[in-house]
Amino acid sequence: MHLIARKIKTLSKLVIYKNWNVLLHKIPILRFALNATNYIPHPNKYKMILLGGHGLGVNSFVYYLNKINIKTSSITNKPFIFWGDLQCILVDSINTKYTNKILSKLTYKVMVYQLVRCPISTIKSVINVLILNYISILNNKDDVYNLLLKTLENNHFMIFHFTSINKLISHITLQKQYITMNDINDDNFPTTLEKISKEINANWGGQNELNDKESVVKGSTFFRCFPHIFTIDNVRFALTIESKIYASRPQEIDLSVIQFRKPYLIKDSFHILRNNIIYKHYTNYPLVLLKLGNKKIQIERFNNAINAEIEKYFTYLDNILYKHQILSLDKDEIIEFLYNNPFGITLAKQIHRELQILRDDNIALLDDFNDTREFLNKFNIDIYSNVI
Repeated sequence: MHLIARKIKTLSKLVIYKNWNVLLHKIPILRFALNATNYIPHPNKYKMILLGGHGLGVNSFVYYLNKINIKTSSITNKPFIFWGDLQCILVDSINTKYTNKILSKLTYKVMVYQLVRCPISTIKSVINVLILNYISILNNKDDVYNLLLKTLENNHFMIFHFTSINKLISHITLQKQYITMNDINDDNFPTTLEKISKEINANWGGQNELNDKESVVKGSTFFRCFPHIFTIDNVRFALTIESKIYASRPQEIDLSVIQFRKPYLIKDSFHILRNNIIYKHYTNYPLVLLKLGNKKIQIERFNNAINAEIEKYFTYLDNILYKHQILSLDKDEIIEFLYNNPFGITLAKQIHRELQILRDDNIALLDDFNDTREFLNKFNIDIYSNVI
């Protein structure tokens, strides 16, 4: 009875806080039904497949694909089968219970674009994001190293699984192109998107569609600290980065720790009250202030309280970003830790295997993998050789 009562209490909290995604996955019959829809053969309407995962710039890429009307969604989103107007399928995880089965049901050959990056650099990005996700329970570097090891040992996200994922999509690959981090930086991103748009015959509206005031690089810690949604006298406001107004991505501070809270997403109608709000040195991420909902208000009555809330959140960010800076790992710390850990050699061999497809297709891509080359050299493994 105690167990049943606890489960009912858990489900009630999820309903109260409208955490529908977690709720659906807590109920076995609903979870099974949603997963089952992804096993149905998908209509052959998609035009491209994007391969990429955490630390590879995939969020930026998907944001801008959607911005130029190339509708994109992860293959693991449910119900995948009903998204008939989907133009780009994102494959961002591997070794899940159903990813392989979903991919096996696809039959239509299309262009495949694979994001590639130095694996050690990718691991660095991933762990430094996770530090933000778990920041309230991380007290020192030892905690961070434990988190790093746990993440790598249980990893199913496609951090560096270049060869494995290509084996799963070889039957639906018409032609494949690799996209490097240089291809999606602030200077080159528009050209890369235009090229892709032409290759898949999408409706490219020109670079005017990409006229963001903020950096195209969406992976920074600061970007992940928004939106900040707050309430004053029953009126809801949001302080956020402009691109997160429409991206439906939550604030990521302690995201993996606090399950029972309202997702920090902007789903209401809104009115922009202020723009170009700048937080310290982050001038490439101007903030906007929104009033959420349709209720009419006299904004002058709220200005002082809004200003106080913004200053309060900026002070909170000062502390969060400082702690994050202290706990963050650089590549030397990561390499040294892995070299001295028994798991290090296992990881080195795994990374070397996953680079096989790059050695076969375009070995010059490995020239930019400096951190990974340094890591593999620790174990006398040649990044360019197929033999260990």
